[in-house]
Amino acid sequence: MNRYVEKKYIVKEEYVSTEWTGGITTELYRSPVENDPSNNQSFDFRLSTASISKKNSDFTKLAGYNRIIMSLDKPLVLDHPETSKAKKIHLKPLEAYFFSGDIETRSYGLCQDINLIYKKEINAKMVVIKNSDVKIITDKDSIHLIYAIKSSKITINYKNKSVEDLMIYSGDTVVLEIGMTINYFSIHANSLLILSELSKNQ
Repeated sequence: MNRYVEKKYIVKEEYVSTEWTGGITTELYRSPVENDPSNNQSFDFRLSTASISKKNSDFTKLAGYNRIIMSLDKPLVLDHPETSKAKKIHLKPLEAYFFSGDIETRSYGLCQDINLIYKKEINAKMVVIKNSDVKIITDKDSIHLIYAIKSSKITINYKNKSVEDLMIYSGDTVVLEIGMTINYFSIHANSLLILSELSKNQ
């Protein structure tokens, strides 16, 4: 079986923005891409940014999905009022927080955030790359979403020793789809990026 990498570059002018109860949300990428962006539960996963412009906001419940949220600029406080041990979760900028889309979630504070929403049969994580290298192990088919907070040169090194250089500009997104026969690769960035990784449970 041949190694393969499929790459898609999405510029910010291609994004679609809509209103939600707390502000404006901007969809960066969803899979499958042909599904209706206005349908909140017609996707396997969705990456978006959002402005929280109200001091207190309630998130839409999304049954059957998990979520990861990260503030991009200011502290963010969340809680889950309906849980038996409800307590406030204090998040620093660039700190990722995982929670179930099934439960009631309320936010406190004003910020710009990034959200990854994905079906529960998918594994996912979100990390920050800042002037450094990140090694990604891929023992199965996987998707990697790279969002640039600041413009950055990316160098991608694959296990087969091939190297790819790519310039990603502030606010743009790169989607890498990695075939199962590439066991690992690494990304070096000279600025600030958010990397989301997704793969199906086996």
